[in-house]
Order: sequence, then C-alpha cells, then structure tokens
Amino acid sequence: HINETRDDHILTVEDPIELNIPGASQHPVVGDSADAFDEAVRAALRQDVNTIILGEVRTEATADIVRRAAETGHLVMTTIHATNAWTTLTRAINLGIDIEKLGEPGFLRAICNQRLLPMLCQECAVPAEQMATNPVLARQLDRIRRTLSGHLAFDRLRFKNYAGCPHCNGGSTGLKLVAEILIPDEHFCDLLQARDLKGAREYWSDGHLAKHNGLPPANAYSSAYSLMAAGMTCPFDVEHRFTTVHVPKAHERRHL
Repeated sequence: HINETRDDHILTVEDPIELNIPGASQHPVVGDSADAFDEAVRAALRQDVNTIILGEVRTEATADIVRRAAETGHLVMTTIHATNAWTTLTRAINLGIDIEKLGEPGFLRAICNQRLLPMLCQECAVPAEQMATNPVLARQLDRIRRTLSGHLAFDRLRFKNYAGCPHCNGGSTGLKLVAEILIPDEHFCDLLQARDLKGAREYWSDGHLAKHNGLPPANAYSSAYSLMAAGMTCPFDVEHRFTTVHVPKAHERRHL
C-alpha cells in the first residue's frame, strides 16, 4: 500500500524472510551471533531508504538503532512482543527508548496490537447448556457464568467441538483478527513528555485517546468478547489468547 501511494525505497531486515513483499528490498539476517541482526539493520541504514521494516526489536541495542533511524527521518515499522498496545509502549521504554523521546510529536506514529481468534464451526459448536454437563469443566464454566452474570446470558455462549465435523477442522473454520490501535495525539504526547505514564495510560484506557482520533473505543479484548457473546468464538480460546473472561469497561461495550 505504501508503494502505491508514495515514492518510497522500502528495505526490510528479517530473520528469516517469510513472505515476499512486492516492491521492497528484503534482507535476511546472515549469521547466528547476537549482533547479526543489529549489524544487518546498521547496514540497511547506510543505504538510501525511506522506510525500514524490521522483523522484531528484541534488545536495547536494536531499540537504540530504531530510535536513531526514526530521528533521522526514516519511517520504521517493527514488532515488539507485548500483551497489548499499552505494554508495547512500556516495553519500548524498558528497552531504553526514553519516554520523553516517545512523546516527541511525530516520533511515535502508532502502535497496533493484534491477535488471531479461531472461529467456531456453526455446524458443530457445542451449546453452553450441553457443555455445562461436563463435570471436568464444571469449575471453569461456573466461573465464567458468575463473571458474566447480569451482563451476558450464559446460554448465548458456544464452545468448540474438538472432534469437529465434515464442515470444519477440529471445531474451527478459520481465524479472525481482533486488534487495537494507539495513535498518539497532542495531549498524549504532552503527558509522555511530562513523564506522566499513569496519566497517559488512563487517557488511553478510558477511551479518550481513541475518541479524539475518531476511533471506536474497543480494544482487542473487547472485540474478542463481542465475538464470544455472538457465539462465534469459544470462551476458552478467548482466555487462551488474552486472560480470564471478564466484562469489558462500559465505554468499551458501547459498540457491542
């Protein structure tokens, strides 16, 4: 999409290269040493590139290279292992990128957190009432029932039939993306530059940042909760990819 809209020279550093990206110059990491990835990124920066796509930021050394690349006008896209959009930000701080630097307007463009949820086969999914007769799962199911009480009827839930049927593969028919995006605005940047991490988190988690950017208040978990409430994904799959089932905040449920 970037190549179609801008005259960019795009370079990637990947370990290993997994997918062909049309129009990009893709570079594998050569060698198994701890510094091999960082050396590959440094070599990329010596070329005439506008956009750099890095497979993952794992070390403080890589994070420092990313910081310097962004400071010199490069658009850098990469991944960081984290549980949600907010912890991606705090992970970047823990990797040595100063919070005030992250708060500089234009330095941090966006953070996107995403998960893939298995979609239930609508032909063989198990109704909640039938699943409740399973004594092995009785404690887990009772916990979910009590958690959702007053918010979502337990009988709306459906569970995976791991035996599957001719219409699916082990009870699933595919994967669906659930995601959340954090796009800094002026106030969010001001909070970071004031080193007010608590205030910045509240501004994000309370939905004010999304509202200011014209985005829905949902996050990845509340989207997963919505799919679960519609009987489209199994509660156990939601818990496997997030945490124990809980009711999203009121502002996150407005879109459900």
